[in-house]
Amino acid sequence: MNTLQIFKDTCIDNILDKIEEIIEEQIRFIILRFDSKLVDAERKKIIETIKKYFDIFVILKTDVPPCKKRIEEYLSYGIHGIFFNETPSKYTEEQIDTMTFAAEIFPYNLVLAGVDDKLSIERLLDKKIIPIAPYGNKDLIKFIKNHRKFRTISSGIIKYIPIVEANQCQYTTIDKIKMKMILEAINFRQKLMVKNVEDSFNSSSL
Repeated sequence: MNTLQIFKDTCIDNILDKIEEIIEEQIRFIILRFDSKLVDAERKKIIETIKKYFDIFVILKTDVPPCKKRIEEYLSYGIHGIFFNETPSKYTEEQIDTMTFAAEIFPYNLVLAGVDDKLSIERLLDKKIIPIAPYGNKDLIKFIKNHRKFRTISSGIIKYIPIVEANQCQYTTIDKIKMKMILEAINFRQKLMVKNVEDSFNSSSL
């Protein structure tokens, strides 16, 4: 699973070219990680441009922020989901609470988190957070895929984002049509949610 690292001086054309290479490999999602020097407005612009040219799921990779308000700011970027990746992957109760909040407000509960043990997997699945094990750890990947709670989380979308395993699926024409419909539904719902977030920011003079 490759993460596209975006720095302040990264050219948007280079970003689009890299995404085009990725989707040619039958991948229909992109994971972005922004350098801390990029302000929110720059991040939003990049994501808007990506969504203008590609019908793909856009996922932000980030550490768990110290406050829930930051989750709403991430939502306002226009991303479809978040991938939390702490090192080591041991989450505090406060971090679990923040990730649970993210799973509640993002369409299709598309919130993922890196894990490296079965206890963490159980904790995340209890909160409807999708655990992501290292690709080389077949035992943990199998444990996640066979877990009954995993199959109930994002069941309508995770098949289009095969992030749990390195193997990518081959999409049929029907899959691509369904994927486009899901993306349109998410984008529409998200615009309404983002408007509510922005109205909240404005009312708070933020």
